Amino acid sequence: MARVITLFGCDHRSGVSLLSAACARELSRALGTSEVLLISSGTGPGGESDKAGGASLEKLLGSIHSGQYDVDEIKDRSFVSRGFHVIEGFFAPGSASYCQPEAMASFVRSLGGAFDVIVCDGGSRIEEGAALGCLLASDVRCISAEQSERWLKRYLWLRPYHARLGIGPQIMAVNFYSSSGFYSKGDLSSKTGISDENIFTVKYREILSGMDVGHDTDEIKDGSFYKDVGRLARALHEASERRDR
Repeated sequence: MARVITLFGCDHRSGVSLLSAACARELSRALGTSEVLLISSGTGPGGESDKAGGASLEKLLGSIHSGQYDVDEIKDRSFVSRGFHVIEGFFAPGSASYCQPEAMASFVRSLGGAFDVIVCDGGSRIEEGAALGCLLASDVRCISAEQSERWLKRYLWLRPYHARLGIGPQIMAVNFYSSSGFYSKGDLSSKTGISDENIFTVKYREILSGMDVGHDTDEIKDGSFYKDVGRLARALHEASERRDR
């Protein structure tokens, strides 16, 4: 069965979509397989997958709720991009809120027989059923963090809800990391309770405007970005493997 990894954030500025796509890409390369699936749980404009008639949660929502779907057919309909499969999220505003979390969690787990790894883009709205379902189905969860007071206050405010729902993160990715940032890696560890060894930094020397709203990582030419994401992706995969040990 596939390992399920979900990355999520506290607000829309954390770059979760970009980070999720980059992790899927790096896992596909590191494991030498195209049997990696990226699921987007949020709402946004249709990408390449939708234009090509690929699978999306919006199109599958009725089947997800009824439990009536063919996993192999969904795999065939998923869009293959940059070495991994993609199932897009929702396109109509508010439609993600109609997704039932338990049904979504069951759907994600059922896809495990057809893939080696499933990476879920959990976005930043855990109140939406699709995102919560991905988090409930996960073997390992990663919070996308920032080095700001605003982000930390938001995270600490949400942490009791994470604990109550059983979706607290085991790993943190400090996105857009800078050595001159307001909070250091050690600061974030002490204030969030996530151990230093489970906090990973992702640096960018160059980031294109708007890049974090989609799943296209090809235009990022920064080698340090891929090196950092590669370390993060391997750590997430290793953490998910440890669940059975």
